[in-house]
Amino acid sequence: MPTLEFEILGYILYITSHDCEEPFHIHLKASKDYKNKNLSASKLWIGETFDTEIANNNANIPIRTLTKIQTIIKSDKTIQDAIKDLWCSLFDLTNDEIDYYKYIKQIINNTSRTNKVIRHRR
Repeated sequence: MPTLEFEILGYILYITSHDCEEPFHIHLKASKDYKNKNLSASKLWIGETFDTEIANNNANIPIRTLTKIQTIIKSDKTIQDAIKDLWCSLFDLTNDEIDYYKYIKQIINNTSRTNKVIRHRR
């Protein structure tokens, strides 16, 4: 069951109670589509400093808007605290117990000279 917290730039940011096995993240869906269970949501992984990485953009949020949302999350302590508080209350955790998303990017040049990005999360 999704737990609604707030809206940014016409998108609802929420966490679902069945996400406890995954690192810290939020889902996003257009406000007008929020109650439609047939429409997919996008997902942002959240790092310890509230840097975010797009896990998927299944809601087809324009990349410019998604980047603005990421910037707002990174810079707004009130939003950060609200997301952390919701995550902790939903999964009965303290702030110290949050499993923040961690990633390592390595650029590997293959024989065709294209770059590949490898991400690893714990």
